[in-house]
Formats: sequence, structure tokens, C-alpha cells
Amino acid sequence: MSKTNYKSVEHEESEKNTQKANEIASKPNLEDKHPFVLNLFYCFFMTFVCRIKPITNEDIYQIGERDMCSSTSNLVEKSWNWQQKQRQMKEPAKPSLFKILLIRIGGVRLLLAIFFLILSVGFQICQPSMMKQVLKQVTLKMMQPDGAKFPYTYTIILMASLFLSSLFDTLSNRLIYHISSNLRSSLAGMIYRKVLKMNLSSQSNVNTGRLLSLLSADTNQMATMSPMFFYMSTIPVQ
Repeated sequence: MSKTNYKSVEHEESEKNTQKANEIASKPNLEDKHPFVLNLFYCFFMTFVCRIKPITNEDIYQIGERDMCSSTSNLVEKSWNWQQKQRQMKEPAKPSLFKILLIRIGGVRLLLAIFFLILSVGFQICQPSMMKQVLKQVTLKMMQPDGAKFPYTYTIILMASLFLSSLFDTLSNRLIYHISSNLRSSLAGMIYRKVLKMNLSSQSNVNTGRLLSLLSADTNQMATMSPMFFYMSTIPVQ
């Protein structure tokens, strides 16, 4: 037993000696000890003074803390994580079908309809004031037949405002009805094309009823309610 223990101890010591012999005796980093100016001079005169020779264990020295793999990897990882958070991909905004319908279906006619509707409301608002002035002049004419004159100007403006109000109201309603009809037909066509691309054999009767209701009732309701959008634009004027 003593011989075996002695052999095992010798074996461990020999392994330790071989490991120490294989270990690289690293020197301290002379670049960190010397000033920066001397390192610059050394880099400049190195090609003139030094000579090229094979690298040995004596030429290897300790690496600087900034050049260590752990330091560089941590630095890059922190910067990379920060850049990812700053430029994280966000979900894009969904397209607005309402804007597309207003631009493509409405367009210039939509602006004209709102403009004519505002003019019609404006002439309707000025009618009571014109009527008030006409009644005032008529009352003065009755009280002073010789001094007061007949209010031709207010009467003409009142008659013109009635005519222009009805004219612009008719034009705006015509454009509004055309735009509403086009909105309904465009939505119904889009829904119908989408249904054709679907697998109709797997659709139940309930889904078929919902599609028919969507094509008929919902699109019709949207067409009837869309003129309310035009009338809301005249609320500030009223």
C-alpha cells in the first residue's frame, strides 16, 4: 500500500511539473507602463531598430483590460442591445379604408359638395336679416309715406338669396347622393370579390346569411348615413 501511495504522489507531482513547464510565462504589459509618447516613438523607430524573429513564449505578455474578450464583448453587447431598443420594429399602422373612399370616390366632387352646402346654409342664414330690414322699411313707409322709400335693395337680395340657397342646396344634394351611391357600390363590389376568393363550400348557412346582410343592409345603411358627414361640416357655419 505504501508503494502504491508513493507512486501516485510522484505521478501527481510529475503532472504538476509538466503543467508548469507548459504554462506560458507571461510578462507584464510594457505598453501600459510606458507613457503614450514613448509608445509612439517606439512604433515609429521599430522598423529601423527592431529585427524580425520568430515569436516565442518570452514575447507573449499580459493583455490590457480594455482589450480582453470579456470587456469588448460586454461593450458591444450593451451597445447592440441599446440600438435594438431604439430601433425596435413597431407594427405599422393599418391602412384606412375611410380615407381611401373619401379620396378616390369623393375627390373634387366631395369638396364641391361641401362648398355648395356651406353657401346654401350661408344664404339661408342671411334671409331672416334681409326680411327684418324689408319689414322695417315697409313699416316706415306706412308711417311716413312721403319720407320713406320702398326697400328695393333688401327685397332683391332676399329674392336672390332664396334662389341661390335652393340652387346650391340642390347641387350639393346631387353630389352627395352620387358620392353615397358610389360608396355603396364600391363596398359591395369589394365584399363580393372577397367572397369569391373564399372557399364557399366550407361556409355554413349562418355565414352565408351574414354575407348577404353585409352586402344589402350594411352597405345600404352606410350609404344612407354618409350624407350626415356632409351636414356635419356646416355646423360651424350654422
